[in-house]
Amino acid sequence: MTPQDVARLACPACRGPLDFDGTLAGEHIERGRLRCAGCGRPWPVSDGFPDLVDEAQVRGLDWVMRFVYDRIAPLHDPATYVLLPLLQGSSEASTREGSMRRLRLGDLTVVDGRRPSVLEVNSMPAWAGVQKVTQPNIAATLAADLIAALDRNSMQQALS
Repeated sequence: MTPQDVARLACPACRGPLDFDGTLAGEHIERGRLRCAGCGRPWPVSDGFPDLVDEAQVRGLDWVMRFVYDRIAPLHDPATYVLLPLLQGSSEASTREGSMRRLRLGDLTVVDGRRPSVLEVNSMPAWAGVQKVTQPNIAATLAADLIAALDRNSMQQALS
């Protein structure tokens, strides 16, 4: 995230503009804080990521899910590389290769005059705004576009 990107953000508390105060790593923000010009509230930035969550506002099921996720997240990679292959009887790499072999973007066809979205299940788009598939063998480009779309939509949802 660059200081120019910060100009697109708004304070989660009052929707005021944010200003970055801290250190840069090249052109990107590294450490410091985003201070709201409206309410003056500081939002910490560490390792290039602003923390725009008011922990005091996280309650109920959101708090429970965050607590559970924070405890199980460190187990994800070991489970992916060790436990799942044991349960599936194959390695993580061969499981991934088998999944990717079945995902043939070139086989997607026009339905009702339009090409399907990448994430489309039973003709129902799973994520709005995903770039349409127009040619085969572009999985890497589509993955990058999907990540960008998710980042944009997540940021827009967080700000609305």
